Amino acid sequence: MQHERAEFCFANQSQEYLVQMMNIGRPSHLRLAIFGLAYVLLIAFANPGAAQTLKEAKELFDRSTKLYEAGKYSDALPLAQQVLTIKERLLGPDHTDVGQSLLDLATLFEGMGRYSEAVPLQERALKIFEKASDDLAVAAIANDLAGSYNR
Repeated sequence: MQHERAEFCFANQSQEYLVQMMNIGRPSHLRLAIFGLAYVLLIAFANPGAAQTLKEAKELFDRSTKLYEAGKYSDALPLAQQVLTIKERLLGPDHTDVGQSLLDLATLFEGMGRYSEAVPLQERALKIFEKASDDLAVAAIANDLAGSYNR
């Protein structure tokens, strides 16, 4: 699975990230860290159980990653699907964390040789990251998608 991107949605990670960004000392990083913390607080206030549920999603992700790395794709698949469902419900369908979960799920399908199921997930993730103007992610996804089309 693709490595997890820095995510602000998990409260414990956000606190550590905020401290790291403040230590870097660049104004742009500090603004980004403050924005991330504000985002976490917004989710927490909008849905008090969201932080716990997102923590559970992280734990599911970690378990699915271990299963993936052990080559147990069919065991990892339902866990990755649960992560996607949780993130879509709490963060909305166009959030970049949802896009990353779509890519993780697509990677599992590719590992099982189920490319026709991976492609729509990659296409949806591509749209999410295009909308977010994440050019590096768009380039990487487009490259992976081209490889999937050729299989």
